[in-house]
Amino acid sequence: MLVTCLIVKDEESMLQECLESLQGLTDAVVVCDTGSSDNSAALALGMGAIVVHHPWQDDFSAARNVALAKAVEIGAEWVISIDADERLSSTDIKTMREVLAVTNYDVLEVFIWNAHGPLSNPRPAGAPARVARVFKAREVRWRGKIHEQLTSAFGDELNVGLLAANLLRLDHLGYCEDFAERKRVRNLRIAQSSYDEDKNPSTTFELARAYALNFRTEEATVLHKEALQSKTLPGNFRRAALGWLVLDSLENKKNEIALSWADELLALGKPEGAARFLKAAALTAMHRYQEALSTIDGVVSIHDASLALDTVRVHSMRVSLLSELNQPYGQAVADLLEVDAEHPLSVEACARAAARNPSGFATAISELPAGAAVRCLAVVGPHFAAPVAEDLWARGLHENATLAWAKTSWKHMLVEQVVLWSVRMVSAGVKQGVPVFELLENGTCTASELELAQSVADELRQLV
Repeated sequence: MLVTCLIVKDEESMLQECLESLQGLTDAVVVCDTGSSDNSAALALGMGAIVVHHPWQDDFSAARNVALAKAVEIGAEWVISIDADERLSSTDIKTMREVLAVTNYDVLEVFIWNAHGPLSNPRPAGAPARVARVFKAREVRWRGKIHEQLTSAFGDELNVGLLAANLLRLDHLGYCEDFAERKRVRNLRIAQSSYDEDKNPSTTFELARAYALNFRTEEATVLHKEALQSKTLPGNFRRAALGWLVLDSLENKKNEIALSWADELLALGKPEGAARFLKAAALTAMHRYQEALSTIDGVVSIHDASLALDTVRVHSMRVSLLSELNQPYGQAVADLLEVDAEHPLSVEACARAAARNPSGFATAISELPAGAAVRCLAVVGPHFAAPVAEDLWARGLHENATLAWAKTSWKHMLVEQVVLWSVRMVSAGVKQGVPVFELLENGTCTASELELAQSVADELRQLV
């Protein structure tokens, strides 16, 4: 029996879509309400969930364990744990259940996509993280008042695997602007309370993390360093603390110190991707570009359950480094855009490369298929793309791609450029969407510009 467990408090606005996403995926849903003043409990009951009540005590694990106990009581063999601000999906439920029936793993991680921006228009993150959310009901318990972790119910080491994204995936809305501030304040309160009640390496780290998320960086730095002094600090917390200290040192231009922290992180062993990226970031800040490039050689993912780093970072870094070193980077651009073409880091890396050397950027994307080349021109924006497109055209490279770019970018061009690209299009046999025609119908320009556009348009109409 597969049961989904949630804990909720005043989640009426988010709960319905969450529960709807579970329909057909699991055999039962257990909702632990921790004191809602809205209709969360009634909504859950109305949608067929089993509802249990547990007073909120600033302890996520306590509430999750209440829900888990109820799932065990009704016969759960496997549990999926989610929150009201998450949505569950699967494109192959049958195979997912078959995997659960035969696997030897105690816990299975799933891919989670964290959305950002306003809830009304969330922007999906390009690269997912991995979270442990599927587990054998009788084998585990939750531990930790905040940022709770799964632990063995019997003190053994858990055997952890990974479910493919097509079998199960989560989409998380909790990082959207609408909720971020409320969560930061709540988590700081819980972390401070836990630290005051029982000061130990783990509660010290949790308070350091809460300080960091609330932009209290000096206090966060002190406590991260304090937590690292203990040999009993859990490995995932040690990795997270070192990663934060690298990034904080880089933010404060303490590049040598950042490099030292990164080396300490790298010494912890696998997974190494994130540690190598952070070391490369320190080397880049020190203008040691070739060393940085060598450090991330072969790194395609910087997933680390302990470090919240988006994989797009390593791909954007590779583009920037190759461009800086005047080495071929066409494939690096293609890989970056495949990960997330709209991510600000993708746009920034490509725009910088195009601005630094338009001809070099043109050479880089000339190696790519036409569709990818158009995508690259669109990503860098009209201002930086214009000289790149001119360079490609002058060399007879990607003519169709540059014409396609001009079709969509003419509103950002000077009228002289609009006329030039229009002539090129008509000469190439293009009849629809010619920019100068669009300009006369929908654009605005001065009297002299209008005269030029009209004159050229009259000549081109005779050729179309």
